[in-house]
Amino acid sequence: GTQPTAAHRNDRWLSEALALYEAGQSTDVNWIGRMRNGEYPTLAELSDPANSLIYGVGYRLIEYVRLKWGADGVTRLIRAHGDPQQALGISATAFEDSWYDWIADRYLILPPTVLGSSRYSKRVRR
Repeated sequence: GTQPTAAHRNDRWLSEALALYEAGQSTDVNWIGRMRNGEYPTLAELSDPANSLIYGVGYRLIEYVRLKWGADGVTRLIRAHGDPQQALGISATAFEDSWYDWIADRYLILPPTVLGSSRYSKRVRR
């Protein structure tokens, strides 16, 4: 086979998320300690093969894209190999921030509480 290009190495999050979404494998994010603690994952982390968190949040990523940008948004992300800037016109950071807010508002039973020094402590509503 051919080696993936740099652009394609970063879209593991999208391929795994699509597989979970199509299989209907949603997860209750309240059971994921990192999400409860406000330690939200970046897309880069979710694309790291050593990180299994994508299997807990993948369904919710595609659900979010479909609700915000429609099925066309998902198609554009596939064509852009998971690059939100190219597909949706927003930076990866803006995409992540918007998704974190959506997850917290829609799914988290309690607002995230920071244990220790979360990189995303700025996202936690007190």
